[in-house]
Amino acid sequence: MPAGVNKGYPEFIAAAHQLAATDAGLRFHVVGNFDASDVDVQALGERIRFYGRLNTPELKAFFLNMDLIVSPNRPYLLHPGNFDGFPTGCCMEAALCGVAIMATDVLHQNPGYPPGQAIFPLPDEPVEIVPAIVQQVRQLLAAPEQLAHCARQ
Repeated sequence: MPAGVNKGYPEFIAAAHQLAATDAGLRFHVVGNFDASDVDVQALGERIRFYGRLNTPELKAFFLNMDLIVSPNRPYLLHPGNFDGFPTGCCMEAALCGVAIMATDVLHQNPGYPPGQAIFPLPDEPVEIVPAIVQQVRQLLAAPEQLAHCARQ
């Protein structure tokens, strides 16, 4: 979809801009059909890296070096009836590799995951997603043991 709207790519980049302004150590990694031409990332400079599509072994190797996956997906935008499961298959692969998940669950498919223990949930409303990503990432930077705990669940 143009600009990755159904995947929440614009929200991810907006949050990255806000986080980059306050934490010089953060790096942002993008896997999939997105590149610097989809949404303006110029201000992120060398702090953002694009990998393109990765096959399963490449994705596993990628996730072994990550701490958190941010997945603000939104259902039904690509075409009627289209949706991603929540968390997405990509998020589940990340979790199997020890990466904590921060994701939307607009369809409320995961009531059994305790917030902040097994997943860091994002709100359903698109306008609330960027502030929620920023707030939760800042909280995790202040309490990295919570991120590690969630990644092990």
